[in-house]
Amino acid sequence: MIRNLTAKAAMGLLIAGVGLHLTGAGAYSRGVNVAGLGFGASVLPGVVGTNYTANSPSTYKYFTTKGLTLMRISICWERLQPTLNGPLDPAYLKLLEENVAWAGRYGDKPIIDLHNFGRYSINENGTYVSYVLDNKYNGVVKVSRGNLEDVWRRLSNVFRNNKAVYAYDIMNEPYDMGTANWEDISQAVLTTIRSNGDKRLIYIPGNRFSSAEAWPAVNGPKSWITDPAHNFKYEAHEYFDRDSSGTYTWSYDKELAANANLPNVGAERLAPFAKWCRENDVGGYLGEFGAPNSDPRWLTVLDNFYTALDQAGFDGTIWAAGEAWGPNILSVQPDNNFTADSSLMPTMEKHLGTNVRVNLAAQRSPRGADPVLERAPSGAGALVGVSASAPTWGNVYQAVNVSPNADYVASFWVKGTGKAVLRINSGNFGKQITIQAFSATPDWQQYRVYINTGTNSQLTYSFTDGGALAGTTYIDNCFLGVPGGVNMLANSDFRTSASWNCGSPFQINPDVKD
Repeated sequence: MIRNLTAKAAMGLLIAGVGLHLTGAGAYSRGVNVAGLGFGASVLPGVVGTNYTANSPSTYKYFTTKGLTLMRISICWERLQPTLNGPLDPAYLKLLEENVAWAGRYGDKPIIDLHNFGRYSINENGTYVSYVLDNKYNGVVKVSRGNLEDVWRRLSNVFRNNKAVYAYDIMNEPYDMGTANWEDISQAVLTTIRSNGDKRLIYIPGNRFSSAEAWPAVNGPKSWITDPAHNFKYEAHEYFDRDSSGTYTWSYDKELAANANLPNVGAERLAPFAKWCRENDVGGYLGEFGAPNSDPRWLTVLDNFYTALDQAGFDGTIWAAGEAWGPNILSVQPDNNFTADSSLMPTMEKHLGTNVRVNLAAQRSPRGADPVLERAPSGAGALVGVSASAPTWGNVYQAVNVSPNADYVASFWVKGTGKAVLRINSGNFGKQITIQAFSATPDWQQYRVYINTGTNSQLTYSFTDGGALAGTTYIDNCFLGVPGGVNMLANSDFRTSASWNCGSPFQINPDVKD
């Protein structure tokens, strides 16, 4: 968690294809921190299942079904690399690879987060001593930026060709960095990753716990990263309690007495970071934020914050999921064997992000080929879904034959006031390949997601009633196929009901005027 995962020793302490990653505002995702592998950092190396946990596929599956697909997986540098500049620990690396694979299985977008606060602890005669990057101790630098570059080079060697991994988060919440220059360190790490032939999205955290509120004062007025791949975003964190620590030691009543504008504190603290990103024309990411699940009045604070985050167009991952939390006030992990949602979940589901929404102007595929951009809907015919405030999970679908081991794009146009979910499954509703939740807007918008067909010769393309938002959704001009190639879907413009299997609350209406 926040700065306290290490400092206060908490707990004793893409999918089958590649998603469309856009650096600027306009496309953003929502998700959760998946805590566990970074737990117990005060007990090194620690024992899995005792001092830290690895979670399970069920956590990734659960949040995917909620439309929360961005998964920030925290890891501990000392466990991953027990000796600086040494090899990665095979057992710990396997745990990380399993978590990434589970996320990819369910269509999530995992982020690898080195959760070390700008520090590394060295075993000195049986005692672990923490040292800040690039600082001298008795005239000697114990942990250098070169060491951080080395571990990321090794991680890149493992994951650069792994299509499931969405992003690298190079260091959680650096703080009290002494004589170290965090701007130079973060640039060096990015340069090392790029020099390794790795063009994946990189999140660059700010200094002093990555505070969104203090961002311009701490990190200066200008963007400092130069990226030849043009695929990075700056990362900030924020919490809503009086000292921004995320410990929430005061009750809501006491917080409100100290701050009459408490319902809007999240939006206020986000504003300096959002303004800085806008002025520098760079993308932003809120890697951590969270509200107590113990008092329903915090839901308004969280909702207002999410609204501001939506308006900024930033990626965001709430703190935190994880199967070892127990009754933690910031846990969003479901109870009762994944059958009982956190009290925060309805608010989270109101703000699922665009996920893969793109501008209506032509974009290029990540693979360099021009994707098919069917025209914005016009004329007659559309798929119409009328949803209530609770999901029915009714669907409309079409199973199509595809080429194995091919890179496909799945796209559609949508407008209206409702919400739905696109799912791509292997075979006829077999293993889920990807899932994307979306909320309609008054104007036509196109959504796109990239997948790989794997060994499959058939896929199911479907829309499901996502619920949680009453309204009417219009869907038209769907596409599934190789970018620039033939549409594998029949009757993709819904001029007739042929080829689609349609159930309530959806109906194919050939008479709808676009």
